[in-house]
Amino acid sequence: CRPRASRSRSRGPRCCAMEAVVVRRASSRSSARSNVIANHERVRSATSASAASLADEAPIKDDEETIGCGPIRIPRHVYYTVLLMLINIILFADTNLLAPVLTPIAREFGFVERYDNGTVIIEYDDRLDRYVEKVDAQERDTRLGGDITLAFFVIGGTVSLIVGYLADSVNRRNTLAAVVVLGETSCLATFWVTHGENGYYGLLLTRALTGIAIGGAIPLVYSLFGDLFSTKHRGKAIAAAGMAVGAGTGLGQTIAGPIAGEDGSNWRYSFVIVAIPAYFLAALLLLTVEEPPRGRMEEAFQEMQHNGDGKLQVEGEPIYEGKITWSAVRNLLRTRTVLLILLQGIPGSLPWGIFGGFLSDFLAEEKNIDLRLTGTVLLIFGIGNVIGNIVSGLMIDHMFGRAHLRHHIPWILGILTGLGAIPMAIYVMIPPLGFGLTSLFVIPAGFLLGLASNATKVFMVNVTTPETRGTAFSLLNLSDDLGKGAGVFVLARFFTLFEDTADSTARAKGMAAGFLIGWPLCGILIGLISFSLTRDYEAAQVAVRHNLGVNGLDPERNQSSVESAGEGAEVEPSVRHADEYTAADLEGGAGGKPRLTL
Repeated sequence: CRPRASRSRSRGPRCCAMEAVVVRRASSRSSARSNVIANHERVRSATSASAASLADEAPIKDDEETIGCGPIRIPRHVYYTVLLMLINIILFADTNLLAPVLTPIAREFGFVERYDNGTVIIEYDDRLDRYVEKVDAQERDTRLGGDITLAFFVIGGTVSLIVGYLADSVNRRNTLAAVVVLGETSCLATFWVTHGENGYYGLLLTRALTGIAIGGAIPLVYSLFGDLFSTKHRGKAIAAAGMAVGAGTGLGQTIAGPIAGEDGSNWRYSFVIVAIPAYFLAALLLLTVEEPPRGRMEEAFQEMQHNGDGKLQVEGEPIYEGKITWSAVRNLLRTRTVLLILLQGIPGSLPWGIFGGFLSDFLAEEKNIDLRLTGTVLLIFGIGNVIGNIVSGLMIDHMFGRAHLRHHIPWILGILTGLGAIPMAIYVMIPPLGFGLTSLFVIPAGFLLGLASNATKVFMVNVTTPETRGTAFSLLNLSDDLGKGAGVFVLARFFTLFEDTADSTARAKGMAAGFLIGWPLCGILIGLISFSLTRDYEAAQVAVRHNLGVNGLDPERNQSSVESAGEGAEVEPSVRHADEYTAADLEGGAGGKPRLTL
């Protein structure tokens, strides 16, 4: 092996599998034929020797580049992962800042019960140890829990579709920085929302526009992860992203309660504290991150770079030429695994909407947990969720590369997802238990639900091609938004179908129903992925191979072949083994130039 200079200054040396053998145009067809045979034998002997050396080499790493100052350097993909995790933490901390303080905000905006003559009803609050205005629970849940959540996710879902399509054709780093700044500026503007009923409309506007950050970031982040990690390590990488989501959700609710104060009057300050770091992270993203090449971490791509099986390796760096087109989007929507992942997001996100929209306020008002501790309960749930993400990531990385085990992953995770609804449904229906015993219910629920939330994203990355991942994750985000936004909007009205009883409230019954409907149905849809996962993954790798362009091969011809081929059709490969090349391939193309270089 000999070192080869890289295309970028920051790249280190790479190991070339074999010395290049250039076959020039023969003077005649007969001499071309003899040259092909002679050079073919040299190629085979060279690759046989290189195969033995490659067997002794370390496995291909996800990224060989480093970043840092002076002697302090870390792998580039590690730095990128940490930065993207921090961005996820800040963005998802933003989503749940309202949840712990719905009742104080409702009281501030005048959503209170009144007598027939218009006089406000007063009640004694044991927690505050004073008389306060009695909040209209239905108006609170409908306007603050349902309407604002719906507006947030409608804007987020719309932006996600636009950004997801752009993510497959434009610079993802710059686009991510732009959506973070736009979304968090709206978050910061929440601080200036006025008091009184008119302030509600200002809050509705700022929260709706904050959806730009979440809606735009999700397809971009997972598209970047797909081009930073191979299938051997995507489970752990996407688990890291899931950990950041769980940590951000828990962080937002944890800081919102204490900052708001015992009576919740300082709730605006948490939006400032969350928004400011986002500007710093966006600047760091622009100054230190380079756009990763598309497709270079795909299995087919790496096979071309490091072909240790004794076959021909095409000289030069393979270039991924796939482009997003409407035809590619149609093919994406015909992929069975993708459709099941999108469908499971709708019922699966319904209970998550309960967590984000109602659970914190429910803990404070109906489970008698101190407002300043409700966020901690959600943080403990997030810890269980993080553990589930880690276990899921390790399991997928271990099983996915083994074809005989791959199809077992979805049904195992589907069953565990359905079981995750049981502890939460029991908890909301039983009498108050206090902070300590509450944790015993939320930790196992978080763990079971963390398993599948990570897995579906890994499946989506692995069954899609690099040029369609942004669009795929924008559609997944839209289905999640339907569950979280429209679902919570419907739930707020669904609560009115139940009546308060001595054992439980109407809200508790509605929440239990949401848990028992959403997660089991989600688990069934995840289990069905078992029947299509292997086939769709292999089809994606075939498509990647046909989009690779090297040394004069025509990727546009191959792309059109893939698009015109039906399901299961055999398409001519763009890179063939040594035995498949003919004298005509080597004899010369237009202008007397060799058609390809071996």
